[in-house]
Order: sequence, then structure tokens, then C-alpha cells
Amino acid sequence: KKVKLLSLFLALLMLCGTVTLFASCGGDQDGILELSKDTVEVDVTEYAIVYGDSQNGKAYTSTFRAQVDGFAQTLTEFTGKKFSASKMSSARTGAEDKELLIGLTEREESQKALAEIDETGFIVQVTENKIVIVGTDNLFTLMGLSYFTEKYLSGEKSKTLTLHETMLANEVGTIVVADSKDAVQQSYSFVYQEGLGARPDPYSTLTNINTYIDYPQEVIAQICKKIAQATGVQEKLYTGMVRTDKETTDKELLVGLVNREESKTALSKIDMDEYIIATTDQKIVVNAWNESSMAVGAKAYYDVISEGTKEVDGRKVVEIPKHFQMIGTNAVAWEMDFPKPEGENISLYNSMAANDNALQYLYTGSGVNKAAYDAYCKTLLSAGFKLYMENEIEGSVFKTYTNTSKGIMLYVAFNAYAHKDEFGDYEWTMSKKIDAKGGFSNVYSEFNPCIRIVSAPLDTAYMVPQELLKRQSYNKVTDSKVSTMPIYTGGVGLSYVVTLEDGSFIVFDGGAIGDNGVEDEVLWTLLSSLHTEIYGASPTTTNPVRIAAWVLTHGHGDHYIAFQKMAKKYGQAGQMKIDYMIANIPGVDSVYPWKSIAEAMTPDHITSMQNAVKGGFQYIKVHTGQKFHLANAEIEVITTWEDLNPITSDNSNNTNTVLRFTLSNKDKTSAKVTQLWTGDANRWQSRFMCATYGDYLQSDMVNVAHHGNAGCEVEFYDMVSPEAIWWPHNANQAQVYITPGNKTKGWQYEVDQHFYNDIPSVKYVFTSGEKREAGITKLDDIFYTTVVLTTDGPDYDNIYDVVRKMSGKDYT
Repeated sequence: KKVKLLSLFLALLMLCGTVTLFASCGGDQDGILELSKDTVEVDVTEYAIVYGDSQNGKAYTSTFRAQVDGFAQTLTEFTGKKFSASKMSSARTGAEDKELLIGLTEREESQKALAEIDETGFIVQVTENKIVIVGTDNLFTLMGLSYFTEKYLSGEKSKTLTLHETMLANEVGTIVVADSKDAVQQSYSFVYQEGLGARPDPYSTLTNINTYIDYPQEVIAQICKKIAQATGVQEKLYTGMVRTDKETTDKELLVGLVNREESKTALSKIDMDEYIIATTDQKIVVNAWNESSMAVGAKAYYDVISEGTKEVDGRKVVEIPKHFQMIGTNAVAWEMDFPKPEGENISLYNSMAANDNALQYLYTGSGVNKAAYDAYCKTLLSAGFKLYMENEIEGSVFKTYTNTSKGIMLYVAFNAYAHKDEFGDYEWTMSKKIDAKGGFSNVYSEFNPCIRIVSAPLDTAYMVPQELLKRQSYNKVTDSKVSTMPIYTGGVGLSYVVTLEDGSFIVFDGGAIGDNGVEDEVLWTLLSSLHTEIYGASPTTTNPVRIAAWVLTHGHGDHYIAFQKMAKKYGQAGQMKIDYMIANIPGVDSVYPWKSIAEAMTPDHITSMQNAVKGGFQYIKVHTGQKFHLANAEIEVITTWEDLNPITSDNSNNTNTVLRFTLSNKDKTSAKVTQLWTGDANRWQSRFMCATYGDYLQSDMVNVAHHGNAGCEVEFYDMVSPEAIWWPHNANQAQVYITPGNKTKGWQYEVDQHFYNDIPSVKYVFTSGEKREAGITKLDDIFYTTVVLTTDGPDYDNIYDVVRKMSGKDYT
């Protein structure tokens, strides 16, 4: 665990080189530092670290304890001896033992040292068997801890320290964060980045626009609440002081990537797994490079508010030391030790937790181009990284590197956005008008070229296996097919099965469990029927249904629960075998405010699912631009949720893994069918795909994103220009979307009617069954739409039902 503490006031004093009594180069407004002339040699490894149970009637916060633990870790690294910190009430040492005392303890030495401080400040003092570090409150104690660390633990490592007998900082200034007597006049403005929280939600209309808030806004809301609780002042007085960085006020609390020099300076001092809290005369900074670390920093600042709250002349005041700075660590296992992109006008914009101990770095700036990317890739090769896989599409480049000695995988992408200007003609679409009316703007919404790096430990990178990187040899036992599982319960879901020529299957999502709870059996009936058609017999433990890959587009229950239940039942019995799961699931700390999607499918959940299936399966975590093969399927990763950064994933349907299949035919190699599977991709993923690929998206088939309900936009379907559309919704609901009179209900109706009526290439639309309010009554009362992919392409004229013939009803 790394913890850094540094007082700017103390740093200035040390820069002046002062070791004399009452020396100061900051003026009396910044305090006075007194160092005794006498020093003493101390073998610090003989001391035990002990901190008090409370100070000024307050128990120490978790942040204070974390800083003490960090100090113990620093002392361990400096001396080579293992240190840990104990609370006084549980310490195994006594008054006669050698102790390093932090904060106000019950030892006499702590009490006497504290009494020497005038007004506000801290003291570091050495006695016969004690080293005392204590301040007039907990925050000043942390400043003293910082001073000790910077002065004595930053040079050549040693067990012996040369300490001044007394180091006293008196009359250190403070800033008043809040005062109950005059809340508005005393309060700081709460500032976040311009453009955050202005994105209309997917269901907004021109007359009803709802927007999401971003994480820095949530942090500010919590800070306002904490300060209101501390002072007893109404919370709305503080929330009324919330601003964007577009306007400047004298006193500001800056949260996140704010356009202020103080914010940028603070960020320059920390790494990806750290947060920083810093104060100047007029600014307070709470910052981190990513939301994961920011969450820890926000909690730390809530504790700072608690530590700084006191009663003065009958009123409540929140007071913090002037020039206070605290850096703490986010307890994560990210890989950060590798070369980073460098060059003129290339800068780190932010980072983002990417699940499975992975971390994404995002580099932007006018210096980011293909040449800069190529130069960086050469740097990686020189540093011992080896190229594992690569692909280039429409000027964007996607490479994966490994370094086995360091145990690191790096996914390195250059996003050229070669087609970002090719869908400007679509400004008339309703979704764009809603954005404009809602005031949406974002520093990154124009799709400027960038370099993305995802670093991960090799053992949790879940890379595409080497054997899948090239075309495979297989025996053809059937034609490829695509089948849809019906949706009858009136709900939504997505379940498609692609039959590969080697007799295995790829399942997209697998659907939900409805009111009757039989969708898992519906899916099994489809798979076993297709299997029987191929092999002439039902699946057995010796000839099981083989799922070459289960593609999980995202973690919504209507997309995966039926498959999960089916896999557990038939996989455990050995009637079904799963080779791979293909997905890229967000981390819980990466998708504020839609954390539920990550909580529904964590690494632990995936492990549990692997254990539930006999023989398990291999999880493949894919990244955009990667390409690999299964039997006669070439699989391209078109986008994942990682491409959204820096736009916060404001809707869980923006976290899809979108794949494209190119299915070849072994009997006629020139015959190829392309299928684009979007899952529930929403409009931000839609725009990324359009800006990145343009007409490269053109495919024979596409599934309607998000069931036709607030999914991809008009220009996406125009660029795909499909012949066949698979609509993961029941036919009744599809009719509602394409009824002209409903066009004004929302932009999704406009989109659905556009691809249904106005795209010349579209000849077939396949929905997923019919709506049955009572649910599925029996398994033989269902049908599945199946299209065979022959040597001449899809045979749309001979659509058939693999369970029963559709005689007696017209399902046109």
C-alpha cells in the first residue's frame, strides 16, 4: 500500500534550507517551523508504531488509520523491517517500551508534546524511549506525519535515523470550509467539469428531456450533504453553490478533471491508483485519474470534513489546515509499470478501471496520430513486450502485447475516427435534436484521435487463445444456420443460435426466464433439435450439444439468465459442453451510476458459472478490433464498453460487446455471409461505430439494437445497409414501433420506421415470435425461425421451423 503525505507549507520551508529556530519563508500567515539544534541517532526498528484511540473527543476515521498504515508501509520499505500500526487500546507495548506515538495517546510524552504547540500546528519530538508525532487535531497530526516522512524517510535507506529532538510547527494557518453563522458567505463553490451531466437519457423526447449526472457531480452532492450535516445548515444552501468550471469564483472546491491549474497540478503528483486532497489559500482539490480512485478520495474527503468540524463560539465550523495535502492509495492490483506514450501535445486525459484488475489509459492531444502510435509501439518492443495479435481497420489500429517476465498484457489501440464527419447529414434526426436542446456538450464528443491502452496482469487478461488466431481445420457436417428463440411472455430478451459447419453452436445471450420459468427449456429444445438434425440422434453424454462459444453481450438478466439456468442443468449432466464464453463485462467501479449491470456479472459470477458446467469453459475477454476464428466463423470485435471513455457509461445498454461474424462455406469458399450482432447497443456505442468504421459496417444481417427501443441511431443502420434484420422482440410490439402514427413518441420510433421503410437493402425482418399474455403453455406450442446459409448465401425462401411446421397459421 502506498501513501504519500506532503504539506506544501512544509515543502516551502524545506526549500529555504532552514534548520534554525523560528525560520520561515512563507510569512507569518503560513506558520513558523522550529527545529532544535540538537539531534539524536535512533534505530527506528526498535520502535513499535502506536496511535491513539481518539483526539479531541473524536475517534479516528478510516482515512486517518489508512494514512497511519501507509506510514508503517513506508517505514517498512525504508528500513527493511516489517512494521504495523496498533491502536493504543490494543497495543502490546507499555510506557517503558520504545514507541513511535502518532496522534494524541494516553502516554505522558504525547500530552506534554501537544502542550508545546501554540494555537494550531504539530510537533515531532524525541524523548528517551518515545518518538512523538502529534498535532492540535487529527489533520495537523497528518501534516506532522508528512513532515517526518519527507524529511527522514526520503533519502538513502537505513535503520538508523538522525532526528532533531524537537520539530515544532506553530501558528499554522487554516481555511474555513463552512461556517454555520454565515453559510453562503463562507462557503466555497463546488465546481465540476463543464459538459458533465448534460446527456439526455435514451428515452428523452423534445418535450421531456431527462439528463444523467456524472460521478464528480455525485461526489459534490455527497460533500454538500456531509457539510450540511456537520454545520446543521440546510443542504440546499450548499447545493445552490454548485457550478461548472465555465465560471470562476474566488473560493472553489474542485472535484475531478476541472479546468483549473490547481486541479492539473494536483493530478501531476499522483499515479493511477492514488487520490489527492489539497488546499491552497482559495482552492480545495479532490481529484484522481479515474472514478475508482476518486471513490476512495471522496470517502477520504468526507472524513476530512468530519475531522475538521468543531464548535467555535457556539457555531459549527469546518476548518482545514492551509496548504494541506494528502495522497492516498486505492487498494487495487493494476499493472502500471510499463512505458507510456510521450511526445509533443500528447497527454494523459484520464484512466478507467476496466475490471479483472485491468486499467485503461486514455491519451489525447493534437500530437496523437498514427506516427505517434507507431513510435510508441516500437518503444514497447524495445522494452521487452512481444506482439501477440494485431488488426487494422479504416485507419484505426488494434494491437495486443505481452511481457511474460513482467506478467503484463497490454491492449494498445489507435482510434483514428476516420469517418467522424460522414454522418453530419443526419442532424435532422430526433436524437440529435434532443441532444442539442438538452445542452449536451462534452470535451470528447467530437471523436478526436486518441490512444487507448488497457493493461492487465496476464493471469486475469483472459486473452484470445493462440490457436484461435488463425483459421482452423474442421470437418463439415452441416450447413451454417441462424435461428432465433421466440419471445412470448411480452417481455424482452435476446437469444440467437448460429450453427457452425463443424456441428457446434454459438449462442448469443440466451434470453430470460419469464413468468412461467421455461425459457431455459425453450432454448434447450432449440439446441437439441438442431443437434438431432445434424447427427440423427438426441444429445447424449457421449455426443453432447457443443457450444463453441457463448457470447454475452452485456449483463442484463433478460439476456443471459435462461442460458445460465440451462447450462447449469444440462451442462452438469454432461449433455452439453461449452468451450468458450466471449464477453467484456464492466467493473462495478467503472460504470457509475449503472452499477447494477456490473454487479450482475462479476468475475466471481463467471467463475461460479464455469464451476456449474461439467468441464467448465474458458473465458475470453475481448477488446475492440481483435479478430479470431471458430470453425467457419471469422469473429471481429466491433466495439466494447471500453470505447466509451471518457463519456461515462450513463446507461447500462451502452456497455455491450458488439461482434461481427463472417461465415464462410467450406464447399464454396467465395460464399460469405456477414452478421452484425449488436445486443442492446445504445446511441453512444452507435456513434462510436459510425465514426470509427463508416461503410465498413456493411453486413448482410444485423439484429435490431435494444429490441428497437432506444438503441442505435438512423445513420448506423444506413451504414450497415443489411438485407435481413433480426428483431429481438415479439411481432406485436414490432408492429407498434413501425406504425406511422407512433413516430412522434420518441426517436426510437423514428429509427425503427426508417430501417423498416426507407433503407433499400432491407428485404426481410424477422421478429422473435408473438406476444402471449399467458406465457408459454407447453413446449410443443413454440416455433423457431431458422435460415440456412447455403453455398449461394442465405436461403430466405425456405425458412423453416426446427421443432414443428407452421401449418395452420400465417406468420408472415
